[in-house]
Amino acid sequence: TAPTASVSANWTVFSPQSGSRRNQVTFTQRTSSEELWYGKLSDSEGNEVNGWTWIEIADNSLVWDGRDAEGRLVSDGSYTYTLESVDRAGNAGNSSPVSITVDTSSVEASVTASLDVFGPTGNGIKDRVRFFTSAKTESPISGWTLTVKDTSGNEIRNWSGKGAPPDNVEWDGRLASGTSVPDGVYLSELRVQYEKGDVADAVSGSVVVDTVPPRIDVSIDIKLFSPDGDGEVDSIIIDQSSSEEVIYNGYFSNAEGDVVRSLVWSGSLETFDWDGTDNSGNKLPDGDYSYRVVGADKAGNETQVTTRGIRIDTAATPVYLTASQGYIKAGETDANSMQTFAAVVPNSSGIASWTFVIADDNDRVVHRESGVRSVPEGFTWNGTNSSGRPVEGIFKGILTVVYSKGSKPVAESRPFVSDDSPPDVTVTLTPQPFSPDGDNVDDEVVISLRVEDRSRISEWSLKIFDPRGREFITFSGRGRPSERIIWDGRSGKGELVQSAEDYPYVLTVTDILGHTSIEEGQIAVDVLVIREGDRLKILINNITFQPSSPQLILTGDEGQKNKEVLDRLAEIMQKYNSYHIVVEGHAVSLRWADPAAAQREQKDILVPLSRSRAQTVVDELVARRVPANRMQAVGIGGDKPIVPHGNLEERWRNRRVEFYLEK
Repeated sequence: TAPTASVSANWTVFSPQSGSRRNQVTFTQRTSSEELWYGKLSDSEGNEVNGWTWIEIADNSLVWDGRDAEGRLVSDGSYTYTLESVDRAGNAGNSSPVSITVDTSSVEASVTASLDVFGPTGNGIKDRVRFFTSAKTESPISGWTLTVKDTSGNEIRNWSGKGAPPDNVEWDGRLASGTSVPDGVYLSELRVQYEKGDVADAVSGSVVVDTVPPRIDVSIDIKLFSPDGDGEVDSIIIDQSSSEEVIYNGYFSNAEGDVVRSLVWSGSLETFDWDGTDNSGNKLPDGDYSYRVVGADKAGNETQVTTRGIRIDTAATPVYLTASQGYIKAGETDANSMQTFAAVVPNSSGIASWTFVIADDNDRVVHRESGVRSVPEGFTWNGTNSSGRPVEGIFKGILTVVYSKGSKPVAESRPFVSDDSPPDVTVTLTPQPFSPDGDNVDDEVVISLRVEDRSRISEWSLKIFDPRGREFITFSGRGRPSERIIWDGRSGKGELVQSAEDYPYVLTVTDILGHTSIEEGQIAVDVLVIREGDRLKILINNITFQPSSPQLILTGDEGQKNKEVLDRLAEIMQKYNSYHIVVEGHAVSLRWADPAAAQREQKDILVPLSRSRAQTVVDELVARRVPANRMQAVGIGGDKPIVPHGNLEERWRNRRVEFYLEK
């Protein structure tokens, strides 16, 4: 859309310097908002005689007193006034011209000022004002006087001469003595004397003496910024204020002094944000810039304020953080085993501050460090919170670096575990008891292992011991154990477990941080019924008797065990109710080293004792409803040892009761 404007005038004919009410014309103006408007006054031949400029919107009214751009009174004739503008897109617009006629035929003499305001400060700008004079010369002129007066009518300065007045008289704002006049409003009066005795008077418009320069205040708190669109200091605030003047200009310049952005204000300065762009809205390159604001008043007084040290810095600010370990011990005291972080900050220029925290998987911060300027090359954490207490869980390191230019890059390490607890271990046995006797019923025990730990498992072992506490078989490995171990009841050497015995086990699990859990228990072995050819065999080692006596132990743990074994034997005998049962008692020879003595011991002691003990077992089974006519007690003594009687560690196995089930 092109700019739009309209203009009207209160008079079509006026007479400057006439002293009548039509000595000036007022143009009423209406415009759209544009970057700049220009009002142009032209004579009948199209020559521009005066012009005015406005920012954004033209003033509602413009008063013209008939002077041209130099301050001279224009010649009588027709003139046109037009408003013009070109917007940023290049669209041109203007108002319809308004025609005005200047008629000074009734004016005998005139005086006009080249400036409405001037500032005699010696700066070379509007230091002097010229008073342009004219008088009709149809009748001879004898002399003239030009007087400058203040608003009280006091005479300040005068000039006079014979004949017609000069084209102009220049005033430097001083008294005749050379003293500067005070700031204020002044006017000039022209008197022309004719030889015939007539006098013609004329008065100029007001002339203001103003030697006070514009007031400008500029403050830029943040000069380093990064207009990279990250929402952090993408622009800077130019905080500025000023006195009320006609126009102010602002200029951003690069390090070479080239103006890259210009701004303009009418009236007074306004605070604004600069986003580091040029006049076309393009992003400027990184570098140093300055801001200069210039204010000039109507009197030519000028003030400049320059602010240097503005810097655009959009250089990348990557930050990296790595954790050395995946697992640490909470509350670690060994510096070599603590978690260490390596921080890499390639762009170390302009760092204002940094913060390093340890946060859990719910982003709760348990540890914090901070500093200014340079970031340490690394950090160490021992798995404790700010109170020094060990903390467990999944954690990560977070490094935040704050740059003066506003960038706030954040780096996170990989998650890692802080652990202060040993593995949580549970052992489940199925079935219990088990009976590895080859009958395809409960021949294997399933050892289920549940191991839970925040840390990885380093190693584990499951040791199973025989009833005498000696290692029977061991399962072990590195890393997490299998969830199930199926055991067939045999030792590492292939030896089968003893019937009706409890085999203690110890499960040891250690994680990579050295935390160890130990779980202990017992694997119960049922009464084993083993087929030997056409008969079935049951071997029991743990039916216990009084020393050198056929009497069972019936009290304490051994007594309880005897009752459980005999109850289970009775169950089995009733299950095999079509079988005849031979109960054999076996004993340990203590005289084995002397064959003759061993023979006497066998005949006189071991056979009778083993027979009596076998009979005691028969009696106990009868009491448990196993028919007596199905059973026969036999004493074998020490004639059928499982291991040599001289094997002191293993000969306990020779002291046993064996059951043979025969059709």
